[in-house]
Parts: sequence; structure tokens; C-alpha cells
Amino acid sequence: MDYDTQYEHQFFQMDEEPPSAEARRAYLDPANPVSPYFGFVGNKRAVDKLIRIDFDALGRYNHCCNDLSVAFIGQSGCGKTEIARRHAKANKLPYVEISPKSIKTCHDILCAIGRVCEESKIPLIDLVRENNFWIPPINVFIDEVHALAPPVVQGLLKATEHKDAMLVTEKGYTADCKRVHWMIATTERGKLFDAFDTRFSKIVLNLYTKEEVARIVHFNNPEWELDICSLVSHYCGRIPREALAFAREMQLEHNMNPHLSWQEVGQRVADDNEIDKFGMTYKRLAILKALGQGPIAEKRMPLVAGVKAEELNKFILPWLLAETMDQAALIGVGNKGYCLTDAGVEELKRRNIPFKEAA
Repeated sequence: MDYDTQYEHQFFQMDEEPPSAEARRAYLDPANPVSPYFGFVGNKRAVDKLIRIDFDALGRYNHCCNDLSVAFIGQSGCGKTEIARRHAKANKLPYVEISPKSIKTCHDILCAIGRVCEESKIPLIDLVRENNFWIPPINVFIDEVHALAPPVVQGLLKATEHKDAMLVTEKGYTADCKRVHWMIATTERGKLFDAFDTRFSKIVLNLYTKEEVARIVHFNNPEWELDICSLVSHYCGRIPREALAFAREMQLEHNMNPHLSWQEVGQRVADDNEIDKFGMTYKRLAILKALGQGPIAEKRMPLVAGVKAEELNKFILPWLLAETMDQAALIGVGNKGYCLTDAGVEELKRRNIPFKEAA
């Protein structure tokens, strides 16, 4: 196969010396303001693992980083998509982001890759025969990979196999994926398909502590005092996107009522977002109240919370189930379904909410 007929990004000539190891390390250092990882808070081990991949890629003329495919594992809100995007910026290759909802077939995946290649001025070109391609060095990120349709999974098994690396679509198209840097994400390792588990290097991402959330808020609002950022994390700890949305709403309230203290502003915004004075949403608190009367089967939880199962599992339960360095999990799973942990009981006690003592 004549690979010279397919375009790819070349960052220096093949016979040139690559950037020095010192220069690459400096560029990738999260403490360096020009680094794509600058301002990424927490999960240092995950960042360090990605930097190893980036360092090697930056030493290649085409930045190919296909040696290690990665699977990001963590609850919703832990930064899986954000770290994947920063990783792509660090290795400077085009980035394809795929959601299972937009993908029905393997051909859809090839089309998504083709669109990004076109936008990046390296369009896919037929090789040897019609509808036969090789994909140039590129990042492909598939979020919530566990939600892919079974036929798509089967097609990806060949494409992500390092030795095979061939994507065959339902329309008879073929694509050599040896230069693709695959990234996938899921909420739990147990949800990964067995074959994916063995061929992807796992990167576990933890939810944030309140101190880390305050740092993220401060990074996005550098003019704010740290105590204001801590106020935001008090109401919206663990989930950065919730905290940043809360911070934006606080700023709007302050603009309208500058005579109010930031504490008063925070309380107003919390009330409007149905968050109690201890920093818990009413929906999450409703679950704790119900569990205070005894375990609840999984299928009944959406009814208890008053939401659809998708919202419950993606946005509400992860916050209650997760354990961080500054907060134990508030609920757990037992033989009878979901149940309160000791930390969950303490949350009810501090609010003077009655509960049944465990037998």
C-alpha cells in the first residue's frame, strides 16, 4: 500500500531532529501556562500517564501516538471528556469526539473521522481500490462506550486490535486504523466489554474534593477571592460543571444586587436551585430521606427521586455513591438494594431528619 498518497500532518521532516526531551517536558509540564494541562485540577496520576504518551508522540515527525489506547473510567462529572480534549491538544493531532447516541453503525464512525480529517486539511483518500482508506494519525474519543450498539462494538473490536486495526463498515468500506489513538470512556470498568478491557490501558478518574472544586472555580474566576470560590464549592462540591454554572449565576445575582454580601448571594442562588444550606440538592436529599426508612430496590429509585432513570444514574446517584478524600460515600448497594452508609446517616442527623436505626 502506498502510504505516500494519504495526507498527514508533519510537524518536522522525518530526517530532522525532534524537539529535545527537555523542550517536550517543559511544554507538557502542567505548571507551565502554555501547557494544555495547565489549570487541570486533580487526578495527577491520570495526567502523568497521558503526558508519557504525549512526550513520545511529540518526538515523532507526525506525532503518531498509537502505541497505547486508553480507557477513562469514572463517574459523570469527574472530567473524562475534559482530559481527553486536553490530551488531544497536547499531542496536537486532530480530535474526533463520538457519542453513542450519534452512532448507529461502524460507517458512522468512519464518516465522523472523515469529517474531522477534511476540516483538518488532511482529507481521506482512496488507496489501491475505491472505498479503501488508511487513517492518518488522529485522536478518536468515544464517550459512554458501554452504550454502543452490539454491531458497532463488534466492528470496533477489529479496529482497536493493535495487530489487525482494520475498520470494516456495513457499506463495504475499509479503513486501516493502525495510526489511530483510541480513547474510550465509561462510568465503571465492569461495563467495559471484555475485549476492550484487555486492549485499553485503564485511567481511573476520581471525583473532586471541595478544595479542588474551589480551585477550579478560582481558575475560571481569577478576580474572585478564594473564600467566594469556597462558598461555591460548599454548595456544589464534587462536580465542576455544576460549580461553574452556580458561579456564573452568583455573578449575575451580584451584578443585579451589588449591595448583598457574597454569602447572601450564594444563599439566594442555592435556594433557587433547590440546594439546602448544607450543600445538597433536594432530589439527593429525598433519596437519603427515603433510604433512612430502609433499603430500596434499584428499579424503585427513579420513583423515589421523581426523575427518569437516565437523569438519576447520570447526575444524581454518582454524587451520592462516590467517595472522595474529604467525603465518604453517602449511600451504598447491599443485598436488598440501595442503603445508607454511616456518612449518609450523619447527613440526616445534621438536618434533624428522622431515620430508622439499622437492625
